[in-house]
Parts: sequence; C-alpha cells; structure tokens
Amino acid sequence: IIIDGKEYKGDKYFLFSPNSQHFAYVAHEGNKEFVVLDGKEGKRYDEVSYLTFSPDSQHLAYKARKGNKSFVILDGKEGKKYDGVDEFSYLVFSPDSQHLAYIAKDGNKEFVVLDGKEGKKYDWVWFDYPIFSPDSQHLAYWAEKDNKKFVVLDGKEGKKGYYWAVNYNHISSPDGKHFAYIASEGNKSFVVLDRKEGKRYDGVSCLTFSPDSQHFAYEAKEGNKKFVVLDGKEGRRYDDIYWSEISYYSTFTFSSNSQHLAYIAKEGNKKFVVLDGKEGKKYDQ
Repeated sequence: IIIDGKEYKGDKYFLFSPNSQHFAYVAHEGNKEFVVLDGKEGKRYDEVSYLTFSPDSQHLAYKARKGNKSFVILDGKEGKKYDGVDEFSYLVFSPDSQHLAYIAKDGNKEFVVLDGKEGKKYDWVWFDYPIFSPDSQHLAYWAEKDNKKFVVLDGKEGKKGYYWAVNYNHISSPDGKHFAYIASEGNKSFVVLDRKEGKRYDGVSCLTFSPDSQHFAYEAKEGNKKFVVLDGKEGRRYDDIYWSEISYYSTFTFSSNSQHLAYIAKEGNKKFVVLDGKEGKKYDQ
C-alpha cells in the first residue's frame, strides 16, 4: 500500500476514516492477520475482515476469528466470542457514532448484538438499510422464526407472515418518529407505515420521506403502469417512472422545504418531469 509516496506492508481492507485523519488496513505475518491503525499494529488473529470507522472517525471496529470462534473488536477491545459473526452483513455504527450493531450466530440461531447486548434469537436475521434511524434512537431488521418473516423494531416484533419483498426496503423518517417498510403476501406488495398496512399493488419500491418528515411517498405498480403514491393518494399512471442509474433509487425527490415533489416519467416514447402532479414539456430524452 502506498500513501502519499510512502510504502506500507498490507494487502486488504485498507481505508481512511471519514475525516481523513486516520488510516487502517490488514497485514499478514506468517499465517496470522492483524490490523494496522495509524501505523500501530494490533493483535494477531487467524482472520480479520470488515474494517469500519464510525461516522465521527473516533472508533474503529472489525471482525476477527480465532480458531472456530468469531467476534467483533471495537477500539482494540474484543467482544464476546460466537460461533459466527455474519459474513454477509456489515458492522453498523449509528449516525451519531454512539452505537454499534452486528449479527452474530450461536448454533443454528442468529441474533443482533447492539452495544454488546444480545437481542432475541431467531432462525434467521437480515440487516437492511437504513438500519438505524437518522436520529440514532431506533434500530430495525428483518427476522424469521418458524418460517414466518417479520420486522423487529427496537426489539419489538411486527406482524408475522410477511414475505421480505426487496432489498433496501425499510426506512425511518428524518425525525425518527415514523417507520415504513415494504412487505408482500401472495403476489401483492404493500407498504407498512407505522405498523399500518397500505393498499396492495403488483409492486412497491422507493420509500421516501420528506425532509421535514411530514410527507411520505413511494412508487407503486399495477399491471404495466407505474405511479407515485404521496401521503396515501395515487398519482397519474405512466408507462414508467425513472430510476437514477447512479443511486439506484427512483428519480422522485422532495424539495428541501418539503413542499414540492418531482420525478421523471415516461409515456409512449416521451420523457418529462412531473412537478407537484403537473407534467412538464415532453422530450425524446
């Protein structure tokens, strides 16, 4: 690894902290791996992975394995050892950097560990995004028990029997007071907002709260038509509503003052912007 012209002996998971003041990477010595943080070597383990800085750059967490036990190391301190720390999920800090959550496994059960405390054990647990609410006060994830899936919010289980619909399918409002997710039953999908089920559609995606948390919108589909549902009211149906190729989210967005909603739609071979339900001029591209 070369940083500003200086060579370092490391070969994976190298990263800067968000404030660019710290640098960490994984190095090898024989058959052991260890983290090097700001030039200081950490303890040797059989395997090290998933280095993660907190948003405020003050904390570093990573996964480690010693023999057949896995555990998380936070600021150099080893956490409890488990049969596994989920290799498919990340170590997740809350936005305020005060909390750390991850999925662990003992035997055939999975559970969330939040700030070192184990949650209820399930047959299966899956983190989706965002995990913490923007105000860092709430934590949500999908779980499964006895072949029934459900959302767990702040340790409380939601209605059981839903089918986990799509990735990135739950979201908190900016003020942390509202929580929404996508679920499905049979061949229909719907939004659950503050534990209340919305109308069933052929498809639902792109959950979005306004900046002031007072409005909620998402994209829905019926047959071959797509439309936006804003505060429970369906907009006009179009042949398509476009997604951003950069963010992989729908192009519909609220204004910074939360008073307006805009998105790009398509009808026939023409594309146009829809602002507050009014269509703009139509273009080929």
